[in-house]
Amino acid sequence: MSRVVVILVALLAVLGCVAAMFPLSWAWQAAGLSRAGLSAEAVTGRVWDGAARGVRVGGRAVGDLKLVLDGQALLGGRVGVIVLPLRNATWKTTVFASADATRIVDLKGAVPVRMLLPAGTTEAVPADLELFFDAVDVSVPRGEGACTSASGRVALAPWGDIGLPQLIGPLSCDTGVLTAALMGPEGRPAVQVQVVGAEVRVSSTDPTLQAGLAAAGLAAN
Repeated sequence: MSRVVVILVALLAVLGCVAAMFPLSWAWQAAGLSRAGLSAEAVTGRVWDGAARGVRVGGRAVGDLKLVLDGQALLGGRVGVIVLPLRNATWKTTVFASADATRIVDLKGAVPVRMLLPAGTTEAVPADLELFFDAVDVSVPRGEGACTSASGRVALAPWGDIGLPQLIGPLSCDTGVLTAALMGPEGRPAVQVQVVGAEVRVSSTDPTLQAGLAAAGLAAN
């Protein structure tokens, strides 16, 4: 190994140790999470092992999160933060934010439906009703529109004995509207979920599914 390589490796190691001592609050600001509409009652710890407590996103209560600086992205010149629940980590994603957009990358796992709904609309929604995300990427612009691009798959697992079967389908962005077109067991369109601004709209033409969604606290039209 040449002397130059040894020096570079040593320098990177030193820089890594120094970066590891930065407070998580620095990564929170550097990643633009406040600009992305996230707020927290407290941000504590270091960039490699920190937590944000009492997190809210656009008025939605998310809870306590574990946040870790994405080292691989940092080597590529970008600041990203890996996000997952502080306890019972059933989902995980990486968030990148810039002056004009926020990007949610590779969202995977089960997310409580309550966490995705606006404040004041979750009382009738069961706590164990979850949406499952697989390789979901969403780019959210500042200002108008819920998205500029979206991909991945979303599923709503069967719930209770209320006629709500397994529903699964692709996620897309249609003229600024985040849309999940969920298919039923027979592969036919069953339920459409749209995010329009801060509003979540659920629609279905199937009376049985409408009743099941209503029983789960999700009014469909």
